[in-house]
Amino acid sequence: MASFTALLGLVTDIALMMKGNIPINKAIQVWTPELYPSDWQDYRDRWLRIFGYRQIALCIAFFSLLAGAVFR
Repeated sequence: MASFTALLGLVTDIALMMKGNIPINKAIQVWTPELYPSDWQDYRDRWLRIFGYRQIALCIAFFSLLAGAVFR
């Protein structure tokens, strides 16, 4: 059960990365210091929110594996 939970956390992280962070990164890469959108804070906030969800998924996966190793 622990390994399945860890796998689910990893798959969740990858899905969030592919659907959330990578598209935002691609949009940000074309900005220059002189030319950036007026709503850049929205991009930043979305990126940080998605990154936070990814970290939660990875922490759940890690602690699931840790609990599985310790408590079997």
